[in-house]
Amino acid sequence: MESPSILSLNPKVWRPKDFVFNPDGNISLPISRIKEPVDAVRRNYGDLHRLKASIKRQGLLQPLGVRPLDPEWREFEPIIGCRRYAACSALNMERVNCYIRLASTAKEVAEIALEENTYRKNLSIKETCDAVQTLVKSGRNASHISAITGIPGAHARALVKLPDMPKEIRSSFLAKDISISILSHLARLDNTKALRLWKRVREEGLSERAVGQIISWGEIQKTAPTQKSLKIHPGVRGMLERGIIELGEGSGKTYIKVHAQNKTQLFGRLKIIMKSSDGLNAMKWGMKRGRKPTGGKK
Repeated sequence: MESPSILSLNPKVWRPKDFVFNPDGNISLPISRIKEPVDAVRRNYGDLHRLKASIKRQGLLQPLGVRPLDPEWREFEPIIGCRRYAACSALNMERVNCYIRLASTAKEVAEIALEENTYRKNLSIKETCDAVQTLVKSGRNASHISAITGIPGAHARALVKLPDMPKEIRSSFLAKDISISILSHLARLDNTKALRLWKRVREEGLSERAVGQIISWGEIQKTAPTQKSLKIHPGVRGMLERGIIELGEGSGKTYIKVHAQNKTQLFGRLKIIMKSSDGLNAMKWGMKRGRKPTGGKK
């Protein structure tokens, strides 16, 4: 085993009894002897919540790569697994599994850390799907899978349902033609509606937000925006109920009438309507037919 023999390279090791050798060849070190890296390649560790939850549940699955900071090996610095070190430190762990790398120069440290962060590879979509189905077969549901993997709940539910979805949607997702966010929306529908909406996604290039709005409106079929669809949208509902805006048709025209006390108020309310995608779509729809929406002062 490499770890016990590495101490023979340095007979001056301070307190060698602190080194606990594991059967797998790694060393268990007191975390107090490991200092936070000064010049880490990864400077922003991001959100450690999921990583800490994983370490609490499963322990540290991958040891840290550390290097001695002094001739007697009193202190060490992590050069591989700095983010895991930060999570272990935040959890107040007493000992962590490590292996020692005798990197002495800043160049060597930078090269090791850069390669460790550059060449690692995340699971492919298919590998993730296969892993999820393995958990499903073992009796795990979407909520449990989300809790133990950190996959968002809506995405986990979509991955669980994926084998039962239409073949066209499955193939499209595995080929990365649609995102997991769009898949999670399609998974809320029955297969007939999901396939119909998927075809619209392919043909019209709908965004994830647009797909969510279509489902909310119940407009799976391709239809132009209507007054009914506008009224149910929260972006304009309040102004409709208070009579600030009026929608209607007259003289062969579709109009949106905005009531305001002055120009500033008028422009502010128009801005709200234009930010609301349904209001914007209705205006575009009317303009395509030569129907120009109007704004007026009261």
